[in-house]
Amino acid sequence: MDILDSSNAPTNYKRLDFIGLLPKIIIADLIETITLIQNNETYDPSFLDSAEHFSVFEVAFSNPYFSIENSLTIHMDDLKLLLTEWFEFRNS
Repeated sequence: MDILDSSNAPTNYKRLDFIGLLPKIIIADLIETITLIQNNETYDPSFLDSAEHFSVFEVAFSNPYFSIENSLTIHMDDLKLLLTEWFEFRNS
């Protein structure tokens, strides 16, 4: 079974499989950006453009939520945890 297989994921959560396609630098940037937003600090909104530049996904932040492709919304805490675990796995 493919570790990125999301065919059995409930509802829209199968769209989270995009995380497996992200370069490590984008994962790190997403984690950093989420942290900045959660701390009410200024972040570089051009990061959203760079993510779209990679043609990976359309994202939007609305603290405390992160939206993907205007159809999936996930709490930033959950997404940050998922990204951190995936980043650590890829670095192991």
